[in-house]
Amino acid sequence: MLLALFLPLAACQSGAEPFTLTTHCGIDDLQYDGRWYERVGGPLDDGSGNPPTDWDNPEQEGSVEEVDASTLVFTDESGHREEFELRDGATGPKTPCD
Repeated sequence: MLLALFLPLAACQSGAEPFTLTTHCGIDDLQYDGRWYERVGGPLDDGSGNPPTDWDNPEQEGSVEEVDASTLVFTDESGHREEFELRDGATGPKTPCD
């Protein structure tokens, strides 16, 4: 009986942490815990270097969760879900944004 009560609580717990994703120059990379990651599938933008129209600009509030040692997933309340892979040894964004 105790196990039955515990399982729903465990299912609700997540390793996701609140995160603000910079979107001003499109969705391309992010910095988390001192390391740089790049979006799987390449940059996501509107073709002019801005985020797609259904994303906030300059930032999107959501959460980030570590899937494994080199993969993060960003999600938000709008239903966006983007996967990012570690850029081993990177010290900054691939392309600086003004």
